[in-house]
Amino acid sequence: MSYDWNEQAEKDGRGPKIPVGRHELRIEEVVYEKKSGPFISSKGDPQILVILRDKQEREAGSMYTLSAAAGWSLAKLLKACHPVVNLAKMQADGIEPKHFANPDFADSVLLGRQLLCDVQYEKGSDGKEYPRVAPLCDPVFRPSQFPTVLKDEERQPAAARAAASAPATGWMSPAGQPPAGSTFDDIPF
Repeated sequence: MSYDWNEQAEKDGRGPKIPVGRHELRIEEVVYEKKSGPFISSKGDPQILVILRDKQEREAGSMYTLSAAAGWSLAKLLKACHPVVNLAKMQADGIEPKHFANPDFADSVLLGRQLLCDVQYEKGSDGKEYPRVAPLCDPVFRPSQFPTVLKDEERQPAAARAAASAPATGWMSPAGQPPAGSTFDDIPF
């Protein structure tokens, strides 16, 4: 039997799956769109796919809807992160879940953070198996040293990596400045 190039080209190219259980993970990538366009919930809200990897380069993705009603799941992720995310500062600065639709902002806050998670798998309505990643706020968890996985250029905000120089959207003003009255002087939060 010959190698099926067409079948292989249709695969998503992701790494091996993280097995079921409790794992120390690191946020390695945030994906904002699929081939057909941005991720959008059934209610029309923007979504992001957060890719987490363990030390063995196994991965799981978790989708987050960026609305006030569904923001609790993103808040749980942020609360479990190390280094700790300053949730009080985010609230004081008026940051809402929808701001994470801006790749520069989301990448600066999320990439490289470590957390402890329970990983399970469940079948979707399409019959495929999807990970269910539950971040754990464990007060005694201290992240260990991960080997460097991200290249320096991958750690930069998305706009610095992008070839196109499209104007920033979302929480940024057209001039690329935070909204009036805000003090985003120490992002990441």
